[in-house]
Amino acid sequence: RDIGGHYAEEAIRFLGSLNAFPATVTTFGPDLPVSRAEFARALTVALGYVNEPTVQERRPSFQRVDRQQTLFTDVGPDHPYRTYIESAYNKGLMAGVDIEHYIPLGMEPRPESANIQFRPDATITRAEAMTILVKALGFEHLAPLQQYGTGYIDDTAIPLWARNAAYLSRELGLVQDVAGYFQPHRELTKADTAILINDFIDYLRTQLRYDYRERVLNY
Repeated sequence: RDIGGHYAEEAIRFLGSLNAFPATVTTFGPDLPVSRAEFARALTVALGYVNEPTVQERRPSFQRVDRQQTLFTDVGPDHPYRTYIESAYNKGLMAGVDIEHYIPLGMEPRPESANIQFRPDATITRAEAMTILVKALGFEHLAPLQQYGTGYIDDTAIPLWARNAAYLSRELGLVQDVAGYFQPHRELTKADTAILINDFIDYLRTQLRYDYRERVLNY
């Protein structure tokens, strides 16, 4: 009801048709911030990386679940976005943080008692989102090895871990800068997410083959 005439209406409706956004809500809230869990759902569903469980496949409420089966301490067995979060992790797109040792999930050595959290309710930032999309392409290794500038006015504000993604997203045309700024800490809205993923899908359809040939095979 609240997306009619919105600048992101077409992108929102497209992702909604894929069930990347919940289809049961009557109001969407396009200008509301999107959480890490919501982003995981939107991206993995849009890319076909996850199969939602059917009613028959869902675990009965009385069936006991071992806590060790969960990847993150703050994403329990009954978390509504667990399937999408774990799919994003298994595809190497999103990870958690060991909040006691500050070790990214997946790096070794990993403490046996590590408290790994995904922070599903935290709002996702532009830097995080672009890092995830570049990982989805498998192009993160294409960034220059030597010291380089990203080309953005706010280059120095871009976190070290996001610099490769910022540089590559600009080179590949994955994102439109805002008057020359990357705005790494800008919190994404649902509308931002819809446009970003919609443009990413368009890139996969139209430009990926050329970039793979020119930038990867000839690298």
